[in-house]
Amino acid sequence: MRLILLAILLYVLYKVVKGFLWKGPAQFQDTSRGGGDVSEMVQDPFCKTFVHVKDAQRRLIGGKEYFFCSTECADKFIKKHKEGA
Repeated sequence: MRLILLAILLYVLYKVVKGFLWKGPAQFQDTSRGGGDVSEMVQDPFCKTFVHVKDAQRRLIGGKEYFFCSTECADKFIKKHKEGA
C-alpha cells in the first residue's frame, strides 16, 4: 500500500515540476505580412467564418481594420457599410 501511495506522490510531483519548467512550444511570429501570431484566428465580420490572420484580406474602413476571408466578403461588407451610413 505504501508503495502505491509513493508512486502516486512521485507522479504528481513529476507533473507539478514539469508544469513549472516546461513552458510549451514557442510562438512563432509571422513577419511576412505585418506580424501577428501565426496561429491567431480572426472572424470575418460579413460571413462570420474564422480565418488565420496571415491569410486574411485586410481592409481599413472608417479608421478601423477589418479582416475578411475573401475579397468577395470584403466587397460585400463595404457595400453594406456604405448603404448603412
